[in-house]
Amino acid sequence: DQYETGYRKHAWTEIQGLRTVEFNKGPIDSLGISIAGGVGSPLGDVPIFIAMMQPNGVAAQTQKLRVGDRIVSICGKPTEDLTHSQAVSILKGASGHIELQVVAGGDVSVITSQQQEHTAATTLSLSGLTASSI
Repeated sequence: DQYETGYRKHAWTEIQGLRTVEFNKGPIDSLGISIAGGVGSPLGDVPIFIAMMQPNGVAAQTQKLRVGDRIVSICGKPTEDLTHSQAVSILKGASGHIELQVVAGGDVSVITSQQQEHTAATTLSLSGLTASSI
């Protein structure tokens, strides 16, 4: 169905709570985040989200990203069909002006609900997750 395909392709632009975070990153700078999720991840096909942040990294310095935020797009490229490795490659290879579209971490609560019952959202337990530092 053409309408459904068109809608799915652009559905990420209409997500409630979507926010855009822009920053500049030099070719050797570290974003200072670890991401988890992606198509075929150990958690299943779950959205890519920020699992950890380094306080001195480029991402943390924006003061607009949080642990648990789901990354919806990277420089305009939707992440919904990316594997974990593809997302890592895009983020590691990006430099200059970078634009991330993210949704607050409430959307990953289903994925990490067991861990969040016992911990605050900012201290997600990463047992069983494969997270990659970027």
